[in-house]
Amino acid sequence: MQSNTKPAYQFDLNGVFIGRVDAIESPKEPGNFVLPNGAKFLEPPPDIEINECLFHDGSHWIVKPDYSGKPYYHRKSRAVRYFMQGEELDGNYTALQPLENEHFQKFTNTWEIDEEAKSEHRKSIIRNIRNAFLSETDKYLLPDHPMESSIKEKYQEYRRYLRDYTKKDDWHLSEPMTFEKWMG
Repeated sequence: MQSNTKPAYQFDLNGVFIGRVDAIESPKEPGNFVLPNGAKFLEPPPDIEINECLFHDGSHWIVKPDYSGKPYYHRKSRAVRYFMQGEELDGNYTALQPLENEHFQKFTNTWEIDEEAKSEHRKSIIRNIRNAFLSETDKYLLPDHPMESSIKEKYQEYRRYLRDYTKKDDWHLSEPMTFEKWMG
């Protein structure tokens, strides 16, 4: 015995169209078709484009935006947001993921590296390295630290080199040397 089928259209719990399904004719009640959960007998849906989804209001198909399923990034704060099906894409968001030190360039519609922020970040790293080297050598200048005076003088010169390091024009392009490297 062959079952008859009738096309139906299924929706998720939010009312978003999922796809076409076949309702199977009831063997006990010919002419009655068993609908899968969330399905309705309707006219076929219209074709949709990318980033669109379908709803049905009971009498008409409604095309709505669909930017769901992927992250969007705020053009100023870089905050991540996920949009729901049917929700309009806020113009303050882009699908392009920013990298560190990038800001959104509205004229080219792309993320661009903020060279000034990148340079400041690099300077901060170099300062921290320099400060760590200064901290490591503090103990060698204490009066009660057992060390030959000639070596203590070398440490004083090295610390002067470290303190003056950030006074050079291009100091942020390289890291300060360790005491051992500086001694050569």
